[in-house]
Amino acid sequence: MSDDKAMAGPILSLVGGVVIVIFGAAGTWGGQPAALAATGILCGLAIVLLAILGLLVPQSHVALGVLVLCFAVGSIVASVGFGFLLAVLGGTGSIVFGPDELLSPRLKALLGRTAPAGSAPRRTWARTPPGPGTGASAGGRTHLACASCGAVNPIQATFCSACGAKLSP
Repeated sequence: MSDDKAMAGPILSLVGGVVIVIFGAAGTWGGQPAALAATGILCGLAIVLLAILGLLVPQSHVALGVLVLCFAVGSIVASVGFGFLLAVLGGTGSIVFGPDELLSPRLKALLGRTAPAGSAPRRTWARTPPGPGTGASAGGRTHLACASCGAVNPIQATFCSACGAKLSP
Protein backbone atom coordinates (compact mmCIF):
# COMPACT_ATOMS: atom_id res chain seq x y z
CA MET A 1 0.00 0.00 0.00
CA SER A 2 1.28 3.43 -0.79
CA ASP A 3 2.22 5.92 1.88
CA ASP A 4 -0.37 8.32 0.43
CA LYS A 5 -3.26 6.23 1.72
CA ALA A 6 -1.58 5.85 5.11
CA MET A 7 -1.20 9.64 5.35
CA ALA A 8 -4.69 10.49 4.10
CA GLY A 9 -6.43 9.43 7.33
CA PRO A 10 -4.47 11.69 9.69
CA ILE A 11 -4.62 14.59 7.22
CA LEU A 12 -8.40 14.32 6.85
CA SER A 13 -8.68 14.11 10.63
CA LEU A 14 -6.52 17.21 10.99
CA VAL A 15 -8.65 19.22 8.56
CA GLY A 16 -11.85 17.95 10.18
CA GLY A 17 -10.56 18.91 13.65
CA VAL A 18 -9.68 22.41 12.48
CA VAL A 19 -13.13 22.83 10.92
CA ILE A 20 -14.77 21.65 14.15
CA VAL A 21 -12.71 24.14 16.18
CA ILE A 22 -13.62 26.98 13.82
CA PHE A 23 -17.34 26.21 13.88
CA GLY A 24 -17.24 25.69 17.64
CA ALA A 25 -15.67 29.12 18.09
CA ALA A 26 -18.07 30.67 15.60
CA GLY A 27 -20.96 29.14 17.51
CA THR A 28 -20.24 31.36 20.50
CA TRP A 29 -20.81 34.43 18.33
CA GLY A 30 -23.80 32.89 16.62
CA GLY A 31 -25.84 32.50 19.78
CA GLN A 32 -24.99 28.88 20.52
CA PRO A 33 -24.88 28.00 24.23
CA ALA A 34 -21.37 28.25 25.69
CA ALA A 35 -21.32 24.61 26.81
CA LEU A 36 -21.99 23.34 23.29
CA ALA A 37 -19.40 25.68 21.79
CA ALA A 38 -16.84 24.58 24.39
CA THR A 39 -17.60 20.93 23.62
CA GLY A 40 -17.00 21.54 19.93
CA ILE A 41 -13.77 23.43 20.55
CA LEU A 42 -12.38 20.81 22.97
CA CYS A 43 -13.33 17.86 20.76
CA GLY A 44 -11.89 19.64 17.73
CA LEU A 45 -8.62 20.34 19.54
CA ALA A 46 -8.43 16.71 20.66
CA ILE A 47 -8.94 15.56 17.06
CA VAL A 48 -6.21 17.94 15.86
CA LEU A 49 -3.77 16.57 18.47
CA LEU A 50 -4.66 12.96 17.64
CA ALA A 51 -4.20 13.66 13.92
CA ILE A 52 -0.76 15.14 14.56
CA LEU A 53 0.12 12.06 16.62
CA GLY A 54 -1.13 9.92 13.73
CA LEU A 55 1.35 11.63 11.44
CA LEU A 56 4.22 11.34 13.92
CA VAL A 57 3.53 7.83 15.30
CA PRO A 58 2.03 5.76 12.46
CA GLN A 59 2.40 2.47 14.36
CA SER A 60 -0.51 3.57 16.58
CA HIS A 61 -2.83 4.22 13.65
CA VAL A 62 -5.64 1.95 14.87
CA ALA A 63 -5.87 3.33 18.41
CA LEU A 64 -5.58 6.92 17.22
CA GLY A 65 -8.23 6.34 14.56
CA VAL A 66 -10.65 4.95 17.13
CA LEU A 67 -10.05 7.95 19.41
CA VAL A 68 -10.62 10.35 16.50
CA LEU A 69 -13.95 8.63 15.83
CA CYS A 70 -14.95 8.94 19.48
CA PHE A 71 -14.16 12.65 19.62
CA ALA A 72 -15.87 13.21 16.26
CA VAL A 73 -19.08 11.70 17.63
CA GLY A 74 -18.70 13.90 20.71
CA SER A 75 -18.36 17.00 18.56
CA ILE A 76 -21.42 16.46 16.40
CA VAL A 77 -23.66 18.41 18.79
CA ALA A 78 -21.55 21.55 18.39
CA SER A 79 -20.32 21.50 14.80
CA VAL A 80 -21.58 21.59 11.29
CA GLY A 81 -21.68 18.16 9.67
CA PHE A 82 -18.76 18.90 7.35
CA GLY A 83 -16.12 18.85 10.12
CA PHE A 84 -17.73 15.77 11.64
CA LEU A 85 -17.73 14.04 8.25
CA LEU A 86 -14.06 14.84 7.62
CA ALA A 87 -13.08 13.62 11.09
CA VAL A 88 -15.04 10.37 10.66
CA LEU A 89 -13.50 9.74 7.24
CA GLY A 90 -10.05 10.53 8.62
CA GLY A 91 -10.46 8.28 11.67
CA THR A 92 -11.76 5.43 9.52
CA GLY A 93 -8.93 5.94 7.04
CA SER A 94 -6.41 5.83 9.87
CA ILE A 95 -7.81 2.53 11.09
CA VAL A 96 -8.04 0.86 7.69
CA PHE A 97 -5.08 2.27 5.76
CA GLY A 98 -2.17 2.09 8.19
CA PRO A 99 1.35 1.48 6.90
CA ASP A 100 1.77 -2.07 5.52
CA GLU A 101 5.11 -2.68 7.21
CA LEU A 102 3.31 -2.47 10.54
CA LEU A 103 0.83 -5.24 9.72
CA SER A 104 1.51 -8.79 10.81
CA PRO A 105 1.76 -11.39 8.02
CA ARG A 106 -1.47 -13.03 9.18
CA LEU A 107 -3.36 -9.72 9.03
CA LYS A 108 -1.85 -8.99 5.61
CA ALA A 109 -3.13 -12.37 4.40
CA LEU A 110 -6.61 -11.59 5.74
CA LEU A 111 -6.61 -8.23 3.96
CA GLY A 112 -5.37 -9.84 0.75
CA ARG A 113 -2.07 -7.95 0.62
CA THR A 114 0.25 -10.93 0.27
CA ALA A 115 1.82 -12.79 -2.60
CA PRO A 116 -0.15 -15.55 -4.35
CA ALA A 117 -0.58 -18.84 -2.54
CA GLY A 118 1.92 -20.64 -4.79
CA SER A 119 4.77 -18.48 -3.53
CA ALA A 120 4.49 -19.54 0.12
CA PRO A 121 7.79 -19.97 1.94
CA ARG A 122 9.04 -23.53 2.19
CA ARG A 123 10.42 -25.26 5.22
CA THR A 124 14.18 -25.61 5.22
CA TRP A 125 16.52 -27.22 7.69
CA ALA A 126 19.36 -25.42 9.39
CA ARG A 127 22.13 -26.90 11.45
CA THR A 128 22.94 -24.87 14.50
CA PRO A 129 25.99 -25.28 16.65
CA PRO A 130 25.35 -26.61 20.11
CA GLY A 131 24.99 -23.92 22.71
CA PRO A 132 24.03 -23.58 26.33
CA GLY A 133 20.30 -23.86 26.88
CA THR A 134 19.47 -24.56 23.23
CA GLY A 135 19.12 -28.31 23.51
CA ALA A 136 20.93 -28.68 20.20
CA SER A 137 23.25 -31.54 19.53
CA ALA A 138 26.28 -31.36 17.25
CA GLY A 139 24.78 -33.35 14.39
CA GLY A 140 21.05 -33.07 15.06
CA ARG A 141 18.57 -30.90 13.29
CA THR A 142 16.62 -29.10 15.96
CA HIS A 143 15.97 -25.77 14.27
CA LEU A 144 14.38 -24.50 11.05
CA ALA A 145 15.47 -21.58 8.92
CA CYS A 146 12.70 -19.43 7.48
CA ALA A 147 12.76 -19.28 3.69
CA SER A 148 11.45 -15.71 3.75
CA CYS A 149 13.79 -13.98 6.17
CA GLY A 150 16.36 -16.64 7.15
CA ALA A 151 15.59 -16.52 10.87
CA VAL A 152 16.27 -19.67 12.85
CA ASN A 153 13.20 -21.19 14.54
CA PRO A 154 12.62 -24.20 16.80
CA ILE A 155 11.69 -27.44 15.03
CA GLN A 156 8.16 -27.34 16.50
CA ALA A 157 7.42 -23.88 15.06
CA THR A 158 4.73 -23.56 12.41
CA PHE A 159 5.23 -19.80 11.92
CA CYS A 160 8.48 -17.84 11.80
CA SER A 161 9.12 -15.96 15.04
CA ALA A 162 10.74 -13.04 13.18
CA CYS A 163 8.46 -12.39 10.19
CA GLY A 164 5.41 -14.59 10.86
CA ALA A 165 5.67 -16.55 7.60
CA LYS A 166 4.21 -20.05 7.62
CA LEU A 167 6.85 -22.75 7.91
CA SER A 168 5.33 -25.58 5.88
CA PRO A 169 6.79 -29.11 5.70
